[in-house]
Amino acid sequence: MASFREFSRTESWGSEAWKALCKVRETTPLVQCITNFISMHIMANSLLADGASPAMVHAVEEILEFTSLSSALCINIGTLFTTEKCIELINLKPCVIRWNVSEIMAVVGASIAPTKNAPFVISPDGWLLGWLVPLYPA
Repeated sequence: MASFREFSRTESWGSEAWKALCKVRETTPLVQCITNFISMHIMANSLLADGASPAMVHAVEEILEFTSLSSALCINIGTLFTTEKCIELINLKPCVIRWNVSEIMAVVGASIAPTKNAPFVISPDGWLLGWLVPLYPA
């Protein structure tokens, strides 16, 4: 499968995305989600629609054992309380990070107030995937 960098440079992005979705549907990976109660059902339904098997396991007593059984881990950092914990997660080198502008600015220590809380995604090799809004109004 192509890397994120290769995705952005090829015209076969759609076919590569389709292959990835088919692989998820064939393997039905167990995805552990640590999230808040507001987004829990949205995340579970999204994963089910894609063919994955979501598990909303976030009890401290269950996390260690369950994580070793899962194929992927999705953490909603809105459930974390400190910037230090977010930085610890970054140091684990996840495959994909999806953050809002205000969240990434907080973690990198920037003092910029974005005009919107628009989502964007950063790939492991540092490529920005998705859309950004201007940090300052024109």
